[in-house]
Amino acid sequence: DGTPTLDTDADAKIAMLPGFASLVGPGCDGTGDGACLDDMAAYLYAADLDPGLAGKQNVITHVVGFTDDLPLLASTAARGGGAYFTTGDSASLLAALTDVIFSITDTQTSFTAATVPVNSFNRVRNLGELYLAVFRATDTARWPGNIKKYRLRGADGTIVDAGGRPAIDPRSAWFAPDSRSFWSTAADGSDVTLGGAAGKIPEPAVRNVYTYLGEALLTRPDNAVQQSNTRIDEALLGIGDPGDPTRDELIDFIRGSHDTGDIGHTGQRPPPMGDPLHAKPVVVAYGKTAGGPGTQDRIVYAATNDGLLHAIDAQTGVERWAFLAPEFLEDQAILHANPALPSRHYGIDGNLRAYVHADADGVIEHGRGERVYLFFGMRRGGSSYYGLDVTRPDSPRVLWRTDASVLPGLGQSWSTPAPARIEIEGARQNDRLLVLVFGGGYDPTQDRPQASTDRKGNAIFIVDALNGELLWHASRSGSNFDTPDMAYSIPADIRVLDLDADGLADRLYAADLGGQVWRFDVFNGQPAARVIHGGVFARLGAVPNSAPSPAETRRFYYAPDVALASSGDRRFIHIGIGSGHRARPNSLVSHDHFYALRDHAVFRPLKPSEYAAMVPIRGADLADITGNLRRSLPPDGPGWRLQLNDGGWRGEKVLAESRTFNNQVFFTTYVPPAQVTTEDCRPRPGTNRLYVVDIFNGDPVRDFDGVGEDSGLTEADRYREIPGSIPAEVVFLFPPSDDPDCMGPQCAPAPLACAGLLCLPSGFENAPVRTYWRQENVQ
Repeated sequence: DGTPTLDTDADAKIAMLPGFASLVGPGCDGTGDGACLDDMAAYLYAADLDPGLAGKQNVITHVVGFTDDLPLLASTAARGGGAYFTTGDSASLLAALTDVIFSITDTQTSFTAATVPVNSFNRVRNLGELYLAVFRATDTARWPGNIKKYRLRGADGTIVDAGGRPAIDPRSAWFAPDSRSFWSTAADGSDVTLGGAAGKIPEPAVRNVYTYLGEALLTRPDNAVQQSNTRIDEALLGIGDPGDPTRDELIDFIRGSHDTGDIGHTGQRPPPMGDPLHAKPVVVAYGKTAGGPGTQDRIVYAATNDGLLHAIDAQTGVERWAFLAPEFLEDQAILHANPALPSRHYGIDGNLRAYVHADADGVIEHGRGERVYLFFGMRRGGSSYYGLDVTRPDSPRVLWRTDASVLPGLGQSWSTPAPARIEIEGARQNDRLLVLVFGGGYDPTQDRPQASTDRKGNAIFIVDALNGELLWHASRSGSNFDTPDMAYSIPADIRVLDLDADGLADRLYAADLGGQVWRFDVFNGQPAARVIHGGVFARLGAVPNSAPSPAETRRFYYAPDVALASSGDRRFIHIGIGSGHRARPNSLVSHDHFYALRDHAVFRPLKPSEYAAMVPIRGADLADITGNLRRSLPPDGPGWRLQLNDGGWRGEKVLAESRTFNNQVFFTTYVPPAQVTTEDCRPRPGTNRLYVVDIFNGDPVRDFDGVGEDSGLTEADRYREIPGSIPAEVVFLFPPSDDPDCMGPQCAPAPLACAGLLCLPSGFENAPVRTYWRQENVQ
């Protein structure tokens, strides 16, 4: 409405805003033009501008510097919780504004599948509880996160809140504003920071926070993260320079105190819980408690990117203890300052794997030798693995920690350890022969769009589950199983099978970032040099092309989905897997596929000579069922493939494991929005699809397009679009009856297939029941 004017009279009024001094400081800290600009942005972001509404009503300030790159503008965006862009032309300005719109519409989300515990008294039924890891993306070091509890209504799979009302708003595909998760005293709705486990963090003075400084029992005083523990000094915390917080301030910050003077670069207090970006929580049921018959002491274990592992009481949501992995002690100073960062900060970012060794009475009894172990890696957070003994949930112990000094060529520890039993002659193993099998991890060079071979992560490891000692590994050279084909990192989990049900593993399947699928046979009782043999079963990427195009560069980030299937009188092992560049989910250039491979040597181990003569399956060998319905495949054929190009090659990719259930293959895909101009990892409102197809020929099996089955299923029925951000894998649930007093098979709801916050019938009506048997004359 005219030439801008400089109004410095407003500066004093800004400093008098309600709560300004406590949230930002006594006054504006700048000088000259715009002295209060970043302070005002900090206030608008930190303050609740309408306390009368549920949740926090604040303002996020995004800044675009058009032809100018000024420190004040960067500070304004950082302190205002928004993004900062510099542009010099109309095209880059449009791209910046598009990114701002994307960040506004999709900042609170979840990347992990829901965690639903199994009923310890009936292993074929899930409990009705549902735990979701949620986070909010920001441009600063510390992202807010939370673990929230809901329930699953067995009759129709509706996710309900603490009041029994539907928790999901169908318009936003996120939590309804007036919904209240369990553990919350008021409506927490779509706000990540409200309610949940984050709202139940104990007061700093009584909170149990431990690290690991050599004492296995974490509750020992030497491991306590508190001011009285002199072992935690400035050197261990990586502080002492001018501007750093003091030792006591930083320890108080780790314990959750926000009264430490400096409250961070953004002018806001840090969230009580960091983000669980990729780490999926696990739930362990320990058995009956004094709460009454049938009640159980359940613990939710959840890892977050501030470096903490949380043990949360499933009944109350209260954190019982938190473990700060020692490699993240030095990171706490930067989390305390919470500056804007050009790249993401990671802590414990890997999935957790719980292993329970117990009988079937539903009670964990330490005195009878029953045990609960917890295993995890760091994913983007580092290159180490941990094993914890959490049999006594309030007395956790560190079994071991291992890293690249023990595991040659270990990359970032992405692969979730798979517990198994393997017998290796001459190896010093625990009495139960319990081992962990995992991939070599991730080489960050794979972040680039170009295909490349890797110098780390291109390995498979087997370690003793109770002491972490290396028992066997495969790599290109210098291992128990050398092969020049292992040139690509293996961040995916390893699929372990016991095909003859003798309690020992006898088959492994793996996949790598070169687009290769591996098969291995285990010969239990042999020495390490001969206990496992294998080779490349399929080459579906660009290998061995030395300079493939980005379109033909296909990577496998997730484990093969393995299921036993029958076609006519032939049985085969179905291996389902989809390609996609997880490090660049918004890439538009890749030509990705979903593959359904067939391994016809089902129960017979292959000899080394047979592996040496094996010709890997190539993409051209597979039946292309794209645009081809009701195709008849030969029973002895290698399988089929589906091009992810419905609507054209738009970057559709598979970013989670597939699941096979009742001869149907379930998998999710992500299609980035067409407006994307940068291939980063920010959550964006793309298109998510859930595919459900026939295992034998990829045909649709459901009327997803709503036209009706009478007119015949079409290609459009292969998938349906689902809400949310980048989708996780499909989870199958066997919910309990809504009526706890109901008896008989009619009281068992049909199993459900859940993708993100959407649950739908699995298509399987033959509900499983518990079966008993007795063997007589056994001494």
